[in-house]
Amino acid sequence: MSKQTEYKLVLEVIERLSSSLLIGYQESSNVTQTVADIALLSRTKSSIARKREVISRLNSSLIDDVIKNELLSLLEKRLENKWFKRFVPRTNQKAKTGRFFRKFIRNLAIGDSPWTPSTMLDIGCGEGTLAKHILESFQRNSLALEGRTYAAIDIVDKNVSKVSQDLGTFPINLDVRQGNAFEYDLANFGKQDLIIASHVFYWANDIESIMGNVCNLLSDNGLAIIIHDSPESDQNQFRINFRATVNPHTTSTVERILNSKGMTHFNYIIESELIFPNNTIELKENLLKTVNGEIDINDHADLKYLKYLVEFVVQRPLEELAEEGIAQEYLGQLCSLLQEQNNRLILRSSVQVVASNKCGIDLSERLGNSEFRNSVNVLAKRIEHPQPSVPSGGFITKISSDTRGVNGPSSIDK
Repeated sequence: MSKQTEYKLVLEVIERLSSSLLIGYQESSNVTQTVADIALLSRTKSSIARKREVISRLNSSLIDDVIKNELLSLLEKRLENKWFKRFVPRTNQKAKTGRFFRKFIRNLAIGDSPWTPSTMLDIGCGEGTLAKHILESFQRNSLALEGRTYAAIDIVDKNVSKVSQDLGTFPINLDVRQGNAFEYDLANFGKQDLIIASHVFYWANDIESIMGNVCNLLSDNGLAIIIHDSPESDQNQFRINFRATVNPHTTSTVERILNSKGMTHFNYIIESELIFPNNTIELKENLLKTVNGEIDINDHADLKYLKYLVEFVVQRPLEELAEEGIAQEYLGQLCSLLQEQNNRLILRSSVQVVASNKCGIDLSERLGNSEFRNSVNVLAKRIEHPQPSVPSGGFITKISSDTRGVNGPSSIDK
């Protein structure tokens, strides 16, 4: 990244916060050194710990605490985005989750006491992939969308714009808002028949508060579907063992909260796969060398891609693990498991379906029925053939042409 781009990034952050601060910043005699310090934030070789240190010692007369927090938030989001972009093309998790919703909605819409939601709220909707699966589920099951409302909230402006545009093709009332769902007054959306939160709550500092809001928002016959990694998920085991920044105990926390509130809830499971390239084990030692500075990762596209992928699994930068002396241990355990499991990790998502306290007996009995549970659970099937290895420098091209299970069924989604 060029110096000019680095400076622009910093100034854009400050400008977004306050134009008056921007003027004072540009006129300051110490601006050169301060910008030089902030420029370190975007250099690949600077560890997250180093970047946090730079933020903490920025000249307080130029950069106040609000801006420091904004810079740190921006830093973390940029890294999370890099991780997620490497994760999505290598997994069929979204397709498997979509399959769960298709079966869930279809099976509740039939029978003597059919249930279909008229109002829906998607908390942390992302780019709207799951939302499309859900709305398509209505259409596939000949359920009219007219008259229904799909509301959503996400913290990222671009996601809000994309969801509004992509879902605009469906004949349904849309209400998509930008905001932090953990701080936003969700009551402004009104009562909801269906509330969805997929892989969101492990970011919450106060899960009890957000769960309380969700339970209060349910209509008399409303359901909330909370999805997150189960304790048995391969990647969640790594997050527990190596102290991830996200909460790997979300399942048990939500379970405890629901029990304390006396909420009726039912547990389901979604299994999916995260596929690694066949030569991951061969690249492990070189990956460690990039962290130690022996190899410039910017010269090796395959290593750079793999680095972000293994960081997504543990939800921590490898540099941090190296500073704690546990990077080699983590990569060793990861590669050992990949060798046992045909270059894949099994991602087990816990699905907790919460019923309103005023929910009808018929709906509760259907949700708790073992036959219904078996009909909607989505389990992984064994992959018979390993994924091909990727030559050095060609990883990104290969991945982009080998997208599996993101928008629909594939060879690992059957």
